[in-house]
Amino acid sequence: MRKSRSRRAWWVRTFFLGPVLLVILLFLPSLMGRSRFPILPSQLENLDKPFLMPIQHTRIQASMLPTFAPAAQGMIAAGQVERGKVRVGQEVQVVGLRPEALKQVVGRIGNGALRQRVDEGWPGDTVGIFLKGAQKEDVKRDMVLATPGSIAAHTRFTPEIHPSTEQEGGRDVPLLAPRTLQFTFRGFDVTGLVKPPPGTGTVTPGSSVVVEVELTTPIAIDKGLQFPVREVGGDNVGNGTVVDILL
Repeated sequence: MRKSRSRRAWWVRTFFLGPVLLVILLFLPSLMGRSRFPILPSQLENLDKPFLMPIQHTRIQASMLPTFAPAAQGMIAAGQVERGKVRVGQEVQVVGLRPEALKQVVGRIGNGALRQRVDEGWPGDTVGIFLKGAQKEDVKRDMVLATPGSIAAHTRFTPEIHPSTEQEGGRDVPLLAPRTLQFTFRGFDVTGLVKPPPGTGTVTPGSSVVVEVELTTPIAIDKGLQFPVREVGGDNVGNGTVVDILL
């Protein structure tokens, strides 16, 4: 009699408690307001930094409410969170393509992987952020969303450029300067004039040199940002790292 009861208890635990635990694990992220589960080490590494997300796509959010409700209208900015955390109701800045930053308020957040609304976005999450009252000309691709005051748009900066060798995918041609090159910052392409230090003629592949760059368009950059460098025609030149901001 006791054996039959113990077998029945084992059967109940296996076929009833197992699916219940699985459902709890699947819905726990949404109940906790987290956009991803489990938490990845890369998320924790950049979680405490100021929020930043490059804008990869934009879409107009039309309102189904009367015209006297402008708060229901705005723009949706989509991209992958690079660092920090963004929450509903948080104030953010739209930075890039213009000298001044524009403040906006996060109305809601949609997670692309979960296909549902969430309370916050973490590093690595692909999200769509609704900005209340934003206009089409306010939010564009090649801009970034960031914590106010954490980053600004610049046109002049000092990077350390490393021309690549043929083994590194570059060309065995000295880098002549001053010259116009193409830089890619967080997936955004922009051209700029490279000015070498006084007395510097050519830079051979495999070496490094600190130069001054003047961009044609204000772009959101900060110290330590790494970026690839190409010829305007598309050939690989090398890579660089932002050392200092000039303007």
